[in-house]
Amino acid sequence: MDAPLLTCGPDELILAANSKAPFEGQVFVRGHHRKPDCAHIFSNSENTTTEPSLAIPLSRISSCGLDFERNSETKSVTLRATIVFAFHPMFVTAADRIFSVVCAFQQRDFTVQAQLDSVNDFSSTIVVGATALPPSIHLSISGQALSVGDPLLFTWALEEHYQVYGMRVISCDATTSDGLKSSRLLEAGCSLDETLIGQIRYSEDDSQAFADGLAFKFADEDEVWIKCQVQLCIHQFEHLLLGATDNANICQEPVDCKKRTKRSTEDDIPIDEDSLITVSQKFMIGDPKVLPAQALGPTPKKSYCLGPTALLISSSLIFLVAIALVYISSSTVIRSLRQKSYDFNC
Repeated sequence: MDAPLLTCGPDELILAANSKAPFEGQVFVRGHHRKPDCAHIFSNSENTTTEPSLAIPLSRISSCGLDFERNSETKSVTLRATIVFAFHPMFVTAADRIFSVVCAFQQRDFTVQAQLDSVNDFSSTIVVGATALPPSIHLSISGQALSVGDPLLFTWALEEHYQVYGMRVISCDATTSDGLKSSRLLEAGCSLDETLIGQIRYSEDDSQAFADGLAFKFADEDEVWIKCQVQLCIHQFEHLLLGATDNANICQEPVDCKKRTKRSTEDDIPIDEDSLITVSQKFMIGDPKVLPAQALGPTPKKSYCLGPTALLISSSLIFLVAIALVYISSSTVIRSLRQKSYDFNC
């Protein structure tokens, strides 16, 4: 059997080997060969192969008796397993190979290292090492050419889904492209001004975070850069062994921003500076519409145009009003003359 290849993450631990002859036997985690999640049986009648392998989902490691162990000094989480390649379906033989597998998930330099050591229970094998890409975080902002006040959606996401890792958005700043102007939008996981960006909400597995907002801009600037610090944290597994100072690296419950006063820094979430990642993205704001200014001067007289029907109705009303005025005036004059005639006769 050639030296096996070890792959750590993002979803599972895989140990794959190559054999010169078709492999008939089983590959299993030592002590758990009867558990389906921890063993893979190969037989000539069904699935014989020259490339035997075993894949253990990271979400199922507890069923195989495996533990994640946090190392405070190296800022890593290690997963250890002992895997047996048994060339006989029932018995342990001298031809079997057994390997001690160590996957180290680093936080400080964000690399995932894999190490494979031989165990001296049987004949020795070559020590094999491997490296897997770590999760990276991406910030996206919905919309291209925007206007002030348009709705925005901020999305932070792990570009690869690791079951070991989650994230927390710690802080965000809005800056100009030259960096001369800057304003803090988020502090200790909470919005400082919800008219610009709302409170953050997370997906169930902490692989994504979202916040709504409204487009804004700096005076005389078309670009707005959003720069955020995001913490890469570790999920609390049932079989995760922690040291006394490891709480700062565990994915804590999101901060309840409603219980905090505006611009308060009380009850800040624990932060390990070595686990912070800076992400940035920009959005463009178009110029607002400029309304033409009116010239100063006297207010022009307004003119109105009436249709034929309206003109006929208004003319009739004016005629009736004129007749009424003439009648009233005539009645007043007649009463005045009668009064004078009465006074003369007296």
